[in-house]
Amino acid sequence: MKLISSFKDMCELEGNENLHLLLLKNIYHQLGSETLFLITDNDKCPWIIPETIMKSISELPTTVPDYFIVYGEEYFIITNKMVEFYSVQKKDVLANFLSTEQGKVERDLEYLLYSVFQEVVKFFLVQEGEEVINLREKFFVLLEYLNSDLASINQEVKDLTNQIATNNLGNGCLKQMILTDRSRNNEIFLTRLIYHSAVMFSFKKYNNLLLPIALIYENPKVLEDKLFPTMTDDQFILIKDSIPDGGMWYQCPNGHPYFIGDCGRPWTVSNCRECGSIIGGSRHKLQASNEVLDVTRNMTKSGYLIGKMNPADNVFAGERLLDPASVKIIRVLMDLSFIWSSCSKHPIDKSQALPSLVKGGLDDPRGLSDFFYTHLEKDVKDLTKLTGKNFEEVVFIIHLVLKSIMDAAKQPCDVETNLTSYELREQWESKFNDNYIQPILTSLHTDVHKQMEQVLSEKRISNNPLLRIVYEREEPEPNNHLTNLWRYRTIVSKEHFSQIFSTADVNTKDKC
Repeated sequence: MKLISSFKDMCELEGNENLHLLLLKNIYHQLGSETLFLITDNDKCPWIIPETIMKSISELPTTVPDYFIVYGEEYFIITNKMVEFYSVQKKDVLANFLSTEQGKVERDLEYLLYSVFQEVVKFFLVQEGEEVINLREKFFVLLEYLNSDLASINQEVKDLTNQIATNNLGNGCLKQMILTDRSRNNEIFLTRLIYHSAVMFSFKKYNNLLLPIALIYENPKVLEDKLFPTMTDDQFILIKDSIPDGGMWYQCPNGHPYFIGDCGRPWTVSNCRECGSIIGGSRHKLQASNEVLDVTRNMTKSGYLIGKMNPADNVFAGERLLDPASVKIIRVLMDLSFIWSSCSKHPIDKSQALPSLVKGGLDDPRGLSDFFYTHLEKDVKDLTKLTGKNFEEVVFIIHLVLKSIMDAAKQPCDVETNLTSYELREQWESKFNDNYIQPILTSLHTDVHKQMEQVLSEKRISNNPLLRIVYEREEPEPNNHLTNLWRYRTIVSKEHFSQIFSTADVNTKDKC
């Protein structure tokens, strides 16, 4: 607050409108557009927005960016038809605009569900007198139509529609997914992301390449002995090879390896550093509970191996052929699958299998959804450092990854998805990364920027002069010259630089 107060004093001293705009740009690039919208309604911060800008936006309704716009013209058609439906509340309106062609009815329903989510968000963020009606009543006809008139739609889709239309996404499993007028902007971003993945899972709109992640939701029991993407390989072989010849390797009763040098035979007892068990022996005789370790065996563990998330942990490492950002994006997809699976009504055998996939850090199986929501938050925040984007933009990148997965739903999968060995896992990671992640990461500053602009080109948002300024589409006529020192500059972190370097081609690296 002291920093903001000092900036306010400087703005008043300088009388330079452009300094206010600099602060607004920084707020957007660090916190996102929805925070900007909240500031415009905050009576405690009127000084942040220049008076000339405030006058032009005061008569505009609060806007909610629609990240599903990336689905294009067909999505626009559905959203426009839904506006008509909300005004008349008649089933025949729905029946007339939902396609009856084979394969297209699910597409239209998918877009309808995105549109409903946007309407629910607006309901809680934009409460303007008579427009505030009971949410259940608003969607009553829609729910009745889907539940009774569209018998061909699977039960998962119907359940999802009921959940979002009654603001009970995830059956109340996660309080962050229940939207209120007090919901933080980052919670709304993540809820929209969870919802997008839920639509994908409910419609089963993906090909077999996603199975190592999708099975967390579909059938977690079959993954109990499988290797999980992005988990670290057994490092023992690297450690063993770094130790000079001589000595022998053993393992404690719990399987933790230890080394005895010189002749390699035990002469004294000690405690395992991992679990405290007695290790070693006396007079060259090994403890009966210990064993000689088979150093030729790969001991890579199955399951999800990341324990409790430490917010202060700033380790950004790649795995095998994956760069750090690709690792984090795949982990975000696993987080989403775990969250939606834990919030769904599975048969008892599937519900019991899900917590068993987590190999550490989960104290109570009932806290599985919270456990992975914490992971999701941390993974997205880590991606902000790796990509140089803000939280909102990183979430948008994940939306694009989900869209690319859904667009490729009918494409054949030519790689093994049953990850029973570390070689198969590496092959799958490479294929998944090449198909869905790298095309987006390599176009962050071109295609992704254009698609983000497409979101802002939506009529209600593009009419907002504040957003036009923040995105530097146009600058107001300055009363005073703003030097280059005060212009907004993208923040470059060492993590971002490392990510750029790790994904650069060989020719680029040679020039560095």
